[in-house]
Amino acid sequence: MQQEQISLMLLKIIINVAIYSIPVLPAFLAIILAPRQQILADQDGLFCYLGPRATYIPWHEARLFSVIAEEKGILIYELASEISLIRWSSTLIRDNFPFATMGSTPFRLAQADPSLEEYEQLIRLLTVLVADRTGLPLADLRYEETLTSAAAHMVS
Repeated sequence: MQQEQISLMLLKIIINVAIYSIPVLPAFLAIILAPRQQILADQDGLFCYLGPRATYIPWHEARLFSVIAEEKGILIYELASEISLIRWSSTLIRDNFPFATMGSTPFRLAQADPSLEEYEQLIRLLTVLVADRTGLPLADLRYEETLTSAAAHMVS
């Protein structure tokens, strides 16, 4: 008799949890499965969230801060440690995975999907912040990439 009551109580709990989680589930899945990344800078390092995956680079572990590519006037930045890297673009790209960045949030200031002007200003601030916190200069690797691809075409 007591086991039946416990089973009935557990069934009620499961049903209640299912009923109350149904409205929340789409929002949760949208955040977890979002194809746009979020960048968060704080006093200890740089975080990048892309769907369920998170990357963290402490400032003191950063080894390279660079511009790695440019296409149609859009710069692609990269911060790399020995084991991780985080990339982001100089302008808001809403539909170009994997560089579509939803928001940049220096020092945990909440920033939802910003306007183009707000995003570009945040990225300028982020580049200054990364250079300051890491002590690394912003290296321009676009020229080396051009030379490498030109040499590859000459060989083939």
